[in-house]
Amino acid sequence: EREPTRSGSVLDLLARAPTLRTAGILLDQLHGTFDSAVRRILASPDLAGLRELARYASVGRHLVTPWKVVIAGPPNVGKSSLVNALAGYQRTVVSDVAGTTRDAVSVQLAFDGWPVELTDTAGLRDAVGLEAEGIERGRRVLSEADVVVWVMDARKAPVADAPGSPELLHVWNKADLVTKSVPGSAVSAKTGHGIPELVAEIVRCLIPNPPPPGAAVPYSPELADRVEAAVAATDRGEAVRLLRDCLTAG
Repeated sequence: EREPTRSGSVLDLLARAPTLRTAGILLDQLHGTFDSAVRRILASPDLAGLRELARYASVGRHLVTPWKVVIAGPPNVGKSSLVNALAGYQRTVVSDVAGTTRDAVSVQLAFDGWPVELTDTAGLRDAVGLEAEGIERGRRVLSEADVVVWVMDARKAPVADAPGSPELLHVWNKADLVTKSVPGSAVSAKTGHGIPELVAEIVRCLIPNPPPPGAAVPYSPELADRVEAAVAATDRGEAVRLLRDCLTAG
């Protein structure tokens, strides 16, 4: 006998969905897409379809909680201006004085319908006092980022990469002030040059495999963990147990 879809937990998540795109994915799961896929996999002798389901685990972790994208780099390369350009409005303090940003400042955005928390950090350098505290907070934010956009001044020599960055995108800002070509992405926070391309690159890095409409998605961090653990399980019995837990969790 078919178990009922756990509509209560999906409805709770649906009410918290920050974008129409993630709400659409949750609505598909509310209609039983994920549960039906799990039952089909359990009915298959070789658990066919499990790896396909696991492809969307990362998406399932971020249907309500945004991906974390951190803008980092040395002082006075235009990080705050770049955040403002990406956000579409002035969200952070912009100044030509190095060390203006004293703390990590975040803004909630949607890139191509995906929820993103964009964080501006203090320029990484040796400092003292309040600026040093802001830099230390910025380093902590870097360690939690899904993607770090490492910003450099197109007029200057490259600077060492951010420490401990899982995914790193190199961006040369102030491209409007130079005529030479630069290796990698060139943008101008002032004119908007390269900003759409940068957004597309961030999205590709965060969501390399976006689910098509109607796809089954493990729609919470807990379900995503169970599905990935089922793929990694060396024993079929353990994989089956984890998948059955997906039908009773929540």
